[in-house]
Order: sequence, then structure tokens, then C-alpha cells
Amino acid sequence: MRSSAIAAALFAGLLLAASPVFAGPPAPAEKKAAEADAAKASRALARRDFGAAADAYERAYRQVPNAKWLFSAANARRSNGEAVHAANHYARYLK
Repeated sequence: MRSSAIAAALFAGLLLAASPVFAGPPAPAEKKAAEADAAKASRALARRDFGAAADAYERAYRQVPNAKWLFSAANARRSNGEAVHAANHYARYLK
């Protein structure tokens, strides 16, 4: 019983630590890097390189959580034939 309570507390702590809700605003350098990755993703989409586009949108989203980039990553993964990966992104987008 005690070990399950500890496990639940640790899990809750991990969720809180990973949540962008508690993070402050992004630093200007992070925002600039994220925007550069999003621009790379747009260029990759224009080349129909869906894997590279998804990778770049995911990098941008990790730096600055932006729902638009997460949704775009999901679309790129879907277009690249990665249905499960895309579905995971869509589910996170809807939360």
C-alpha cells in the first residue's frame, strides 16, 4: 500500500514538472530558435519531406509549446504514414 502511494506521488510530480502550464514565458532565444525550427518545417513541407517537417515542428514545440506546431507535427506524421505517432500528437493537441 505504501509503495503504491509513493509511486502515485512520484507520477504526479513528474506530470507537474513536465507540464508547460507551470513554465514561465519562453526566453527570447528559445522563442527565436523555435520559430526558426517552424520555418524549417514549413520549407520541408514545401519539399514534401514530411518526416523532416514533423521533426522540426516537434523541436519547435519542445522549445515553445504552441498548439499550432503540435497539430502541424501530427499532420506531417500522418502524411508520412506514421498513423500511431500522428494519433498521439492529435490526442495531446486535444487536451
